[in-house]
Amino acid sequence: MKICYIVNNLNGLDGWSRHALNIVEPIKKNGNEIICITEFLSENKIKQYRILENPLKYLSSLFVIIKTAIKVNKIINDFRPDIIHILVEPYSTLIPFINKRSAKIVLTICGTYAIEGLFHNWTSKILTKTYYSKIDGLISISKFTFNRLLKVYPNLRIKPIIIPPSINLDGVKSIKRMENKVK
Repeated sequence: MKICYIVNNLNGLDGWSRHALNIVEPIKKNGNEIICITEFLSENKIKQYRILENPLKYLSSLFVIIKTAIKVNKIINDFRPDIIHILVEPYSTLIPFINKRSAKIVLTICGTYAIEGLFHNWTSKILTKTYYSKIDGLISISKFTFNRLLKVYPNLRIKPIIIPPSINLDGVKSIKRMENKVK
């Protein structure tokens, strides 16, 4: 299977990238062909295209969204993925402008800000309603987040899959307890 992930990066040093890395690496090891469209390139064996900007720009600039969508469409046309999986919610504003061809679009929502945080202006409101109607799959990290989404979008046509996040601690060195009492 060919999967295109849209993530901020794969360095594992922040919540979004750690979550992405813990999903992308095992799926690649399972024999799938993977590419990632990112904001920053990371050192690993996953093919990456650095074309994204800071995720929060996608909540405020229609110009940034359209400019990026043109680049994303070129990569999608060349790669022809079976699945396009967006793991960083602000990038979901690209969905109305993506020519997905026969690919299925999956969105993972990680927190309530994914629902409420996208309502900064009228552009975001319109794009949010549009992309929730165009996605083919929805993954929520908790029942709480999904229930909050249903309060905002009670007529959501897709039943989500709830997959709690996890962290792969392989290779992570243990942190020694601090000796002083100041926390």
